[in-house]
Amino acid sequence: MCVLGSVLCGLVMAGSASGASGPGPVGSQSPSLRTIPAALTSCPNPDAKKDGATPATGGLDPDQLAAAYDLSSLRNAGYSGQGRRVALLEVGDSLDTTRDPTSFPSFANCYLASTDVAAAPTQETVPEGIPLPPAGGESTFDAEVVGAIAPQAHIYVFESAHGTTIPGALPGLLTAALNPRNTHGKEVNAISMSLAYCEAGWTTSEVRRLQAVLRRAASLGVSVFAAAGDAGSVASYTYYPHGSSSPGVPVCIEAPGAAADTQLPSTSLGVNLPASSPLVTAVGGTELQINGTVPQAGAPAGGTITDEPVWDQPFTPTSTLPAPFTWAGGGGQSNLFTVSQAPWQREVGQSGQEKKPDISALAGSPQYLYGGIGTSGASPLMAGSITVLDDYLAAQHAKPIGPLNPTLYRIADSMFYHQVFNDVVHGTNDTVGLGCCTAGAGYDEASGLGSLNIAALGATLLAHPRLEVPWTTLELAAYPANSTGIPEIVRATTNNVVTRTPYHISIYVDGKLVATCKTSVCFASLAPTPSSRATTYEVTADVGPAGAKPFGNQALVSAKRKVSVHYTRPCTPPHCS
Repeated sequence: MCVLGSVLCGLVMAGSASGASGPGPVGSQSPSLRTIPAALTSCPNPDAKKDGATPATGGLDPDQLAAAYDLSSLRNAGYSGQGRRVALLEVGDSLDTTRDPTSFPSFANCYLASTDVAAAPTQETVPEGIPLPPAGGESTFDAEVVGAIAPQAHIYVFESAHGTTIPGALPGLLTAALNPRNTHGKEVNAISMSLAYCEAGWTTSEVRRLQAVLRRAASLGVSVFAAAGDAGSVASYTYYPHGSSSPGVPVCIEAPGAAADTQLPSTSLGVNLPASSPLVTAVGGTELQINGTVPQAGAPAGGTITDEPVWDQPFTPTSTLPAPFTWAGGGGQSNLFTVSQAPWQREVGQSGQEKKPDISALAGSPQYLYGGIGTSGASPLMAGSITVLDDYLAAQHAKPIGPLNPTLYRIADSMFYHQVFNDVVHGTNDTVGLGCCTAGAGYDEASGLGSLNIAALGATLLAHPRLEVPWTTLELAAYPANSTGIPEIVRATTNNVVTRTPYHISIYVDGKLVATCKTSVCFASLAPTPSSRATTYEVTADVGPAGAKPFGNQALVSAKRKVSVHYTRPCTPPHCS
């Protein structure tokens, strides 16, 4: 599952390391000047004997990763995530160096200095007292990617008990990650979830639980990332038990290998949770073309990135799968969420159902450390990259970037799009010919907004602070104003974390503005009609600058619900107070 994308290299910074007064805002050269240095180190692959991987490192080393995503200038100036905290949420395997003493320690010994905090990630298990899942795999890969890009960040790994499901385990893992008691007394800066489960596989109550915890993460200012998935725009297929035609059971396709029994006519378009949540920055997948070709094996010798197409490569062994099934970054249209719940997507012309991914990053070739692939690497890459950026922003006396989506989409609709993003215009994630999705100019469901230039993002926000959209939550409630039930009152409440700009709460009834407030709580009175039948209104609200339209370009976050206004009998004691 993937995150970020290609980046501007050649950003110039002058100044001292983290903790000093810090350099001023960075400046950028042309986005086309992205250069990968030659690999400095070739480390033995500790998994070579287990999985048949090549003895040498299979992909980009830490310096090459940093250069590809516009982090070299920040790291060279001393910003490497010092004092920041990254939480990795894992279901199904464990970073347990006592049972798997080779992979992560080998990475740390080869790539990390003795002073790097990431050399000793802290492991947490949820629930406590339950035996750990099997060691190795995704947990190790995620920790290595964060350690490579943000070597001085604190890494906390939260793992579910063996045998738990993603929908069942994820809310608990998120809750644990947001508890400062589990992260040495300080809140995490970023969370990465390299896991995906198709929307059809979640129950309504499971989605509600997940959204509640993600709203809390957003209100705390935590940057949350999730891998978009590795099976392209296909999210599920219908399984018919014992060859019967009904009832069909939806089965999630998390990667090509999970679709060995799939019959092509039964596959369905879709996206995965948690990536499809509006409260999460979903990361799709790309490949990097260096000097005109995509390196297929071993660490690239260096050179200029000439293109960044959508990740789409054959799955091997292909004999178990219906051709032409391939690896590809997840993307498409949500069946659970609408653009009204992600109003920032209107900045780039989206409407109707919410679209994903939000951004993209390396998932295919050239590969990650030790030959890793997938959007599973892109999500922790993004989390680590943002901790490096937060380290830099703190030295500039600026607050952490926090939840990214509102800010990223506003930048995409500005003159700074091609400075901050690398537009992915080639390739598709349509793995089985269902018609979605193909990359093109601007936003698309194959690559999102494109890949990010991290230092350029920081420089742009420092130079143009109004581009940053602070996150705020908004809730609507309706209740009778008094014991007679006349009139009905609508209340809109925000956590009031907005800064710098005089933002207002606006409440609309059937599209008509009925109340505007400058406080964190806003009330609107809805008088009922003189009828025995209830009158139903569509009530919406948004938080934005004065005069913002419902779900408009300047709305930060929006809420919507149906409200029935009606007469009720007077309430008499002892049934009311």
